[in-house]
Amino acid sequence: MKSEYAVTPATFEAQIKMLADSGYHSILPEQLYNYLVYNKTLPEKPVLITFDDSRAEHFNIAAPVLQKYGFRGIFFIMTITYNKKNYMTKGQIAELTKMGHVIGLHSWDHVMVTKYNEDDWVKELVNPKKELERIIGMPVEYWAYPNGVYNRKAAERLSHDFKLSFILTTPRDSLYPLQTVRRMIVPKISAKTLLISMHKVFRREK
Repeated sequence: MKSEYAVTPATFEAQIKMLADSGYHSILPEQLYNYLVYNKTLPEKPVLITFDDSRAEHFNIAAPVLQKYGFRGIFFIMTITYNKKNYMTKGQIAELTKMGHVIGLHSWDHVMVTKYNEDDWVKELVNPKKELERIIGMPVEYWAYPNGVYNRKAAERLSHDFKLSFILTTPRDSLYPLQTVRRMIVPKISAKTLLISMHKVFRREK
């Protein structure tokens, strides 16, 4: 894992504890979708917690910490990693669903959507989505773009397959806002700095 994306277990727990102590409530993507599309109510101080790339630490470390503080998250699976060293097994992915978390798709092998041709869509989305749905026993309705990179053509294509798709902190697409939901990477920073960063990154979000 790239060092800039890695945090220690202690730092991660401190960040989650800060969110809990500050009155934040984790929401799941279905709640966000219903808010964006149907103006449904969200809890006070909502936060959506996401994980990419299927790392084993997500199951072994992150999920128990979330459980401890009463939080749930969405785990985006890069399906080429099934049962490989340092990555989650199919059984662990299914278990996350049983624990109340949500499973989303992060492509087959992390190739950016801007490089896809029609055959690539089958390899990177269609087939992995079917297999992931078989593993968890329910629809896979959410996508995270590899590297957070998208273009409008991909957003339009994804709108036929997913309720929401997630980028990083680049601006949302005006025609496909549901397929360009913004997120922020949380590096190894203090819990206090995380809260400041959240407010700064999302202060213009509606």
